[in-house]
Amino acid sequence: LDPSQVVVPAHRDAAMAVVGEVVEQARHHLRSAVEYTLLIPPTSRDVRLFVLVPMVLAFATLELVPRSPQLLDGVPVKVTRKAVALALARAVEVVSDDEGILSLCEDADGGLLEGH
Repeated sequence: LDPSQVVVPAHRDAAMAVVGEVVEQARHHLRSAVEYTLLIPPTSRDVRLFVLVPMVLAFATLELVPRSPQLLDGVPVKVTRKAVALALARAVEVVSDDEGILSLCEDADGGLLEGH
């Protein structure tokens, strides 16, 4: 698929397949970021929180992308305000708990923050 064809309606399915591949690569990198985050001492709450919140929001956004073909038309993909609030609240709650961080990231990656 040529980059100029990404926005052509006839190539939408192929373009979304490419988007899906990019999303999987990004998820792989985010999973590495989770492993890195767990190396930060639990007593370093502020540092962990600084890393955790954007990471969780990235997982939540990536979960929405494959179900959002309108992104090819320039419509932004965004998590809801409710999901952001939930992510923030849960991140503060679990920031010192490795298992809690893993669970939060899995929930965000699986769409549970958005109710999917």
